[in-house]
Amino acid sequence: MSLRIERCPENPIVRPGGPDWRRAAVFNPAVLYDDGRFFMYERAAGGLRPFHNSQGLLESDDGVHFTLARPEPVVTPAMLGSPYGSVQDPRIVKLEGAGLGTD
Repeated sequence: MSLRIERCPENPIVRPGGPDWRRAAVFNPAVLYDDGRFFMYERAAGGLRPFHNSQGLLESDDGVHFTLARPEPVVTPAMLGSPYGSVQDPRIVKLEGAGLGTD
């Protein structure tokens, strides 16, 4: 079996911007394909000093053109019990019957 991987000519696929919590950087994404749609969980930062990260959720029909699925992060340091610090790289697995964070 051979596998050919090519860089997308529209790279980078997502860029910082929009809500305050993702204005400085977006990076380390994880993508899930479910029911004909792509869902990207991104690590995002609103500023560089202090550097606090959250995870945002984007969606796409084609896996290249993504839009925010919701205006606020799906995971923040405060949600995990700390107002400081950062949420690290997303690791995702689709569990049967589980939602994707879009509602």
